Amino acid sequence: MAEDLKVSFGEVIETPTIFPTEEGEVEATITNEGDTTFSDSVDLAIYGSTNSKLEKEDLNINEEGSLDELDGQDEVLSGETSNDNIGTITVDGLNLAPGESETVNLDFASQELRTASVVAPGAYYLLAEADPNKATSDSNEDNNVASQFISTDGTNVVLDWNSTFLNAVQTSGADTYGYSNNEAGTIPPVVPRNGAVLQTAVYDAVNAFEEEFEPYSVDDEPPEGASAEAAAVGAAYTALSELYPGQQTSFNAQRDRSLAEIGKTQEGEGFQFGADVAEQILESRTTDSAIPPSNEYEPDNELGTWKAIIDGENQTP
Repeated sequence: MAEDLKVSFGEVIETPTIFPTEEGEVEATITNEGDTTFSDSVDLAIYGSTNSKLEKEDLNINEEGSLDELDGQDEVLSGETSNDNIGTITVDGLNLAPGESETVNLDFASQELRTASVVAPGAYYLLAEADPNKATSDSNEDNNVASQFISTDGTNVVLDWNSTFLNAVQTSGADTYGYSNNEAGTIPPVVPRNGAVLQTAVYDAVNAFEEEFEPYSVDDEPPEGASAEAAAVGAAYTALSELYPGQQTSFNAQRDRSLAEIGKTQEGEGFQFGADVAEQILESRTTDSAIPPSNEYEPDNELGTWKAIIDGENQTP
């Protein structure tokens, strides 16, 4: 006899906002997929996430500090996790025979749930984890986590893709060049540069549809009948795919969602036009030296060249 609790999301009754947590209602269903009756309470942990994966690594704070001890404005939290636990709901009095389910409403205006701190407001994921503390002897832990993509009401493809970018930065965490991880020798901020590449590509792609606008990065006019919204999707998708290639799966999913929302396809001329614009922007930035070469610095005595100063002395050959 084995217990097995599965969690899944149901209807998004009211789209949750995240600042502040004033509204939002989402259904979550707990199903007993074991072969014995489950009679007990169960905790349901809710997370805000930049992607659909549950990652529960501890935040990298410092050697001595803890979350409770960080009360100064100068302290910086830097975590490699892309999830943020926003609350835990205890479902009492469950009595589920094999195959039976119980649906609960997650009320984001309640005190049990709080604002997520790691996700962008326009587009993010909700995750639900049944029995996070493993109080139940579960025979299959692969179905204990469910994800639900949330696209906040009132956004458009530009705002959705801006959120996708911000989530990509958070997901990549300390591995991103230019992302401060609170360690000695903080490297230059390439993340704002990447944001500028993205926004320039989207801006030029959309405004190319305006007759009075002459964007510097667009060589050709958009094809007749092309969609400016699809062009925005193509530009954003292409730029982020190049800037954060390790997150291609997430970008593919957002591309499909965005095109479905505006009733267009990837094969449409608008999407390809936006992609072409982004390629031109990316090409123009290949020599901007934002990412330093991998070879080590070799000082020389040429006039006008930069020389490192170590221990008060110029490093010259």
